[in-house]
Formats: sequence, structure tokens, C-alpha cells
Amino acid sequence: MALQRPTFVHEDLAHMPDDGKRYELYEGELIVSPAPVTKHQSCSMQLSGLLWRAEEADFGRAFAAPTEVYFSRSNVTHPDLLFIRSDRLHIITRASIQGPPDLIIEILSPSTRQDDFGWKKTLYARYGVPHYWIVDTDVPLILPHTLGDGGYVEGTPFRLGDTLSSPLFPGITMPIERIFR
Repeated sequence: MALQRPTFVHEDLAHMPDDGKRYELYEGELIVSPAPVTKHQSCSMQLSGLLWRAEEADFGRAFAAPTEVYFSRSNVTHPDLLFIRSDRLHIITRASIQGPPDLIIEILSPSTRQDDFGWKKTLYARYGVPHYWIVDTDVPLILPHTLGDGGYVEGTPFRLGDTLSSPLFPGITMPIERIFR
């Protein structure tokens, strides 16, 4: 007789320990990630600066992890960074983001690389996140994805020497070198 795996739901996350780990749900499966390393956090801080400038220019609101994004009762994530356009601020509640942000940024770590390119990319596309950036601190590069009819279309990577920009916040840019200091 095969053992059935437990199915977790959003309400179960409130009972997880406050131990610095990230607890997320994918199709009811509990995904646990360790705290990010310093290289990851440094990159996150630089990108936060870009998103903060977009927020200051009234393009929308920016959030950093651990901000809960509720897609469904069995699909909940805590992206590294996210951005919501001004005309969609109604999805922000006191506790979480209720629905797809306009931009999600995931910064790769050895323990999350497979997740960020795998189930998270699939989940974000399925729930209609229009822009998804995967940041690789080892290469270094930022790989933008834009939602198309059949899922994400991979854009031209931003590499050292390039300037990062987004149609979500025109005129707000940052040299890639600054992000990967």
C-alpha cells in the first residue's frame, strides 16, 4: 500500500516555525528553502533600489521577501522581489498579495536554482505574472521573461555592460555592474 503525501494549504503556513527559512506551497506540497547567502542578499538590495525608484515615481509598489503572494489555497510563494503597477494596487492586503504581481524577481541560489527555473516559472506563468526575471549572481546576468500565449518568452539577457530597464517603469534604469557589485 502506497503512502499518500500530506497536502498543505495556506492556513498551514501560519504554523511553520519562525526559523529564517522560507516556506512556500506548490500544488499543496510544502517547499522549504534555507536563508539566502550574502551574495544573494547584496544583489537583492541593489534591485530593491531600482524598484524603490519606480515606486517613488508612482509607477506602483515594490515588496521584498518575505512577502507572501497568494495564488490559491495550495499555491503560495515568497518571491525575492516583486512589483505591482499603480492601477492594480487593490491586490495588496494587510497580510499578503492576493493574485499575480506584475513583476516577480527570483535570485538564484544553489538550493533554489531548480525551483526558480522549474515549478516557480510554471506557476507564475499559469497564474498570469506578466514579467518574471531570473537573476544569476554567478554568471552574472538577469534573464527576463515576458508572458506570451503559450507561457514565458525568454528575452535577451542583461549582462555586465548593459543597463537594466523595464516597460513597467520607463526611464527607471540601473547599470548591471551596480547590481552585481
